[in-house]
Amino acid sequence: MTKPPNPPPPAHVPIYCTESRAAPVLDVIVAVPNGIIALAGLAILGSDNTDDPTSDAIGDIFGTMLLVGGGLTALVYGLSARSGFNSSGRCRELQNQRRYQQWQPAPAGPGWNRPPRY
Repeated sequence: MTKPPNPPPPAHVPIYCTESRAAPVLDVIVAVPNGIIALAGLAILGSDNTDDPTSDAIGDIFGTMLLVGGGLTALVYGLSARSGFNSSGRCRELQNQRRYQQWQPAPAGPGWNRPPRY
């Protein structure tokens, strides 16, 4: 569901925010490999290739560690990346609205809206 952008603050109020996408990109760089690690843990849990119960138990423990550790890390960093991209997008939008406000021409008085004569 989308919502309209918030109106920009008045021109005399400074906007303190970060337009950079560097932090969310780093969050994605951390989240993706951890998601792959979680999938590897899931694959280890799903495999049952040995007849040795000790190896199966070790594999289950290892797979669970990878699944939980990688999955939670991917979830946290993924949510952080999403929030960061949203925040930097809103900041860029506000900064652009502020720039647009600064370059608006002054309202024309009576007679100023006529086309120029050549």
